[in-house]
Amino acid sequence: MDLVIDFIHDNIVTKYTSLQPHATHTEFACVYLAGLTTSWFFSVLVPAVDYALFYTQKSKRDQRIKKIMIEHTEGQVAREIAISLKASFGLALIYLLPFWGIHKGYSMLYKDVTAYPLWYIPISIALFFGFTEFCVYWAHRLLHHPKLYAPLHKLHHTNSLWATPFAAFSFESVDSAFQGISYVCVPFVFPIQYHLLYGLLFLLMAWAASIHDRIHMTDVRLFNDAGHHFVHHRDFVYNYGQYFTFMDRLFGTYKDPFAEEDKTKAQ
Repeated sequence: MDLVIDFIHDNIVTKYTSLQPHATHTEFACVYLAGLTTSWFFSVLVPAVDYALFYTQKSKRDQRIKKIMIEHTEGQVAREIAISLKASFGLALIYLLPFWGIHKGYSMLYKDVTAYPLWYIPISIALFFGFTEFCVYWAHRLLHHPKLYAPLHKLHHTNSLWATPFAAFSFESVDSAFQGISYVCVPFVFPIQYHLLYGLLFLLMAWAASIHDRIHMTDVRLFNDAGHHFVHHRDFVYNYGQYFTFMDRLFGTYKDPFAEEDKTKAQ
């Protein structure tokens, strides 16, 4: 992210605008543009790769999962992409302050791998998954509350009832920010190595596309993979987790993808 911000600052903003170099308002503009362009890039590229490699492999869909073979609607992919690109404008604005703080060095993000003992690396990975899984579960579950669902989260479900990988980022801006804010807050909560964090964020994007491609990864029920998330889109009130199923199990919202389909009505 720093490379993108610096490139925009040095080669676009200070060259083609009257903004003062390195002024705070100039930095805000650069951080916003960096967030916007990277969001555009990854919200299309990552799902496109997953779509080509996995979603189109219909023979690999596990037909033990009810309705797994139902096709997405005509024009759905284009709508999912358009929603993702539109949401990026608001998302980059919502995340502007924390991204600026990270860029300015106000977080606990560190680049020197020797700054902490090497044994801290796996601990920081465990903290990352534990902290974000807890936050994403409750954010996602709250977004299904009747007072929040219609104005914030309904767009994702109604446009992507039978989702494709492009649904991974197809949200209202506030919806996307609410579910993703824990990832942005990570370096303000505990120390984490710079390249490790961005590697984990890329994994998040790949995982988000993967859980919408309908290719059930494994019968190990620990992971909230595409089979589990398909059930969420189909039945609405189960499997709110991100990577794992333990939060759903703990709070009574877990559903095995091979269980019989519920009569749950769409919200």
